[in-house]
Amino acid sequence: MASRLQDVILRGLAGSKPLATTVAPGTLYYSTDTFITEQSDGAVWNSYSNPSVGTGDVVGPAGAVNDNIAVFNLATGKLIKDGGTTIAAILATIPPASINQLTGDVTAGPGSGSQAALLRTALKTQTRGFSSDGGAAVLTAGIKGYISFPVACTIVGWRMLANVPGAVACELKKANFATFPTMASITGGNPPLIPATNQKAEDTVLTGWSLAIAAGDIIEGSITGVPATITRLNFFLTVVLS
Repeated sequence: MASRLQDVILRGLAGSKPLATTVAPGTLYYSTDTFITEQSDGAVWNSYSNPSVGTGDVVGPAGAVNDNIAVFNLATGKLIKDGGTTIAAILATIPPASINQLTGDVTAGPGSGSQAALLRTALKTQTRGFSSDGGAAVLTAGIKGYISFPVACTIVGWRMLANVPGAVACELKKANFATFPTMASITGGNPPLIPATNQKAEDTVLTGWSLAIAAGDIIEGSITGVPATITRLNFFLTVVLS
């Protein structure tokens, strides 16, 4: 015998919806608080618009403000509403990142967490160096420059570039401001050098080196032997600020 209309169309609050197993297959239930219509297949309630895809359909309001964020309304996960604000408005309330120009620290703002860590690493990794230019003449041995460090840091590598291939070795010595110009080597018997057939060299292992630099320390760079061909040389120290 066919069912009557009132037997297969029900309505009420979502929390009052009967179990799908207790109503006839094909029964429709309209939730008056979530505005969702579902159909029982005798086992579960399915979306009435397309029973085969389950119950995940989301319903929005009749209107909303352009560019406002959509947020969930109630706890069903099927009803959304106008969030009342835009992403741009939220971002405008976040203070800009504060960067210590001396140390590279990122102290506030949207660049927090992993982004701040990446930014902090990039800002704290710096290159300091000296150069020697003999013009048309081959470089001579001796002191070629000083580097002063206003903040503490750690040496993580060096690089040398010459204008032409040729052997050249350098020495680095360190002192604090109070004891300058009395200097002590930091290279531990492993000084920077470019082999005879090369025009460049670098090292990030730094075996035997004294790597720590205190705030106020001074590094002296010198050429320890007369290169046969090189007339211009650039020396770079890579450091990470503490």
